Amino acid sequence: MRTLKPIHWALLGSAVLSTVILIAVIVLIQNQSTDIAELKQKISELETQTTTPTDYSDPYIPPPITNTRTDTSYFDDQIRRSEERLGQEARDRIDALEERRYWEEQNASFERMQREASERACKDLEAMGSTFIGC
Repeated sequence: MRTLKPIHWALLGSAVLSTVILIAVIVLIQNQSTDIAELKQKISELETQTTTPTDYSDPYIPPPITNTRTDTSYFDDQIRRSEERLGQEARDRIDALEERRYWEEQNASFERMQREASERACKDLEAMGSTFIGC
């Protein structure tokens, strides 16, 4: 009689373990489906038991609200203020961007003038026969 090799034992153990896990998963799914069915049944029972009270003489049950307010001036004011605030914020952003653009142009102009002056100075030094390290 032949004995099983370790690899065969490993395969057999893996198959048994997989089968046990599969059975456990099936049992869990069936239990959950019955739990869901029970919950649905309880919900439907509660829905049929719930009724809205119509006896408004009870001091704990407030009457329905019948006075609907048609004055929307408060909300109109809030909307107008929000629009004004957003408009001001937009104007502030535009002003900040314009100022930033102005200073970037000024900086670029200054750098260009500085570069041109440096080039002229180097040319003047070369014309005089001198050399400068930065040229």
